[in-house]
Amino acid sequence: MTLPILHASATNRWLSCARFASAEWPQGPSSDAAARGSRVHGGIATALGKAGVLLGPTSRDEEDLVAAGVAYAGKVRFAYPTATMLVEETLRRGGVEGTVDLAFINGEEAILVDWKTGQRHAGYYDQCATYGVLLRATHPQIKRVAVHLVYVGLGEADTVELDELHLDEANSEIMAALVQRDEGDNDAKPGDWCQWCPAKMGCPAFAIEHKALDLALVPDVSLAQLLRLVDSDNAKEAHRFVGYAKEAIEKIEENLKTHARASGNAVNLDGGKVYRMSMNTRTTLIQSASTNSIFRSHGAADALEETASLSNARKILKNNKRALQDFEAALGASESLKITEYERWETK
Repeated sequence: MTLPILHASATNRWLSCARFASAEWPQGPSSDAAARGSRVHGGIATALGKAGVLLGPTSRDEEDLVAAGVAYAGKVRFAYPTATMLVEETLRRGGVEGTVDLAFINGEEAILVDWKTGQRHAGYYDQCATYGVLLRATHPQIKRVAVHLVYVGLGEADTVELDELHLDEANSEIMAALVQRDEGDNDAKPGDWCQWCPAKMGCPAFAIEHKALDLALVPDVSLAQLLRLVDSDNAKEAHRFVGYAKEAIEKIEENLKTHARASGNAVNLDGGKVYRMSMNTRTTLIQSASTNSIFRSHGAADALEETASLSNARKILKNNKRALQDFEAALGASESLKITEYERWETK
């Protein structure tokens, strides 16, 4: 049997659960957040001179994140001007593989930069150690690794210092995980890492928890029963289950929309109903100094404290015909209206 390559980005999963490490699980559709992160990573890599990167930013927000990453990389480069720079370099040792976003090899020291476009997560620290082990395996002279977790959206960075002792301990843990799965010891172990596992729903380690959750969903469940069912660890699992369900629903919605567009803008549902998509328009007011002046001069200052919509301003001025006329004329002259076209679901 061919065992899968273990990826550094999923360290906390395969290091904690032998079942996850033992098989190649299907890759689910990428979330919007993951796709956004890939584009930002691609944009930074391209800016740092990495050839062949196809992904790149598609919005002003993503361009700002790329700029923040490039600026941080520039500061590290300035501090280590003679170091060897690695950009999007894939490293492999035995059954473990990882692609470092950015690294500087400076003699016995390595500085590894890992771009993060979301929030902090405890699992990132397991990744740091695995990347450090991979760097030392390919550059044996390395004795110290400083990992910079750079949260480009937050404008913050955390640094994890790994000395030889830390790297040796991490290497021992990785080797133990490899030996365990190579010997066929594939027991599932539940924990926080399960929320990302693609095989979670069919995992035997969650049979009892899933049964409890099913009972908790019964319409006439009593409060006492509910408290027993989701107490302590089950409550944590229920919370993770809700998050998983929300993500699944979002993916189903995305797939339905894609199918609706590809199949003539309609999806047939049970009971003869049809899920359709229609194009709609939304008119909003562009907030600016001139627009705010229009609001105030025409008696609609209250609209500045609420939703900046055209309909809201009209409602505020509906009993003042002259002010409404002046307001409409001023808006027309100032080009302060924005028409946005968007898709909307309709069930018939």
